[in-house]
Amino acid sequence: MFIVPKILIIALVAGVLVQIIKVFVMSWQNKELFNIHYLSRYGGMPSTHSAFLASLTSAVFLEDGYASTSFAICLIFSIIIIRDAFGFRMLLENQGKTLLRMIENHRQEFKEVEKYRRFKTLGLRVGHTLPEIFVGAMIGILVTLSLFFII
Repeated sequence: MFIVPKILIIALVAGVLVQIIKVFVMSWQNKELFNIHYLSRYGGMPSTHSAFLASLTSAVFLEDGYASTSFAICLIFSIIIIRDAFGFRMLLENQGKTLLRMIENHRQEFKEVEKYRRFKTLGLRVGHTLPEIFVGAMIGILVTLSLFFII
């Protein structure tokens, strides 16, 4: 019999829940009823990365304790990944916006019009702001606290 660890279930529930919340938030921000395509978008409120990681780390904390090796590993990786979601991915977002402005300024010279149209529709929102990270992490922790003792 195959048994799925409850820590995995809790983290997946938190991540999927936050991604669904993000679809509704992005649809509301763009004045749409519901746009399923936002499921695959990066960035935005709340941060799914933060929800997954905060949920996983808090579940490992509850299961193994704060002095465990597994908690230390989760905490270190969570800090690194969330830092990248905030710092590195915001840098990529800013570079993408700069590149798009350069293309706009030289549109007449830009010969591969089809590639230009495709680039413009990719979306540039890839990083997270601190509030997005905070809300995602809080949802992840709350989901963990809600489900840990039930499962």
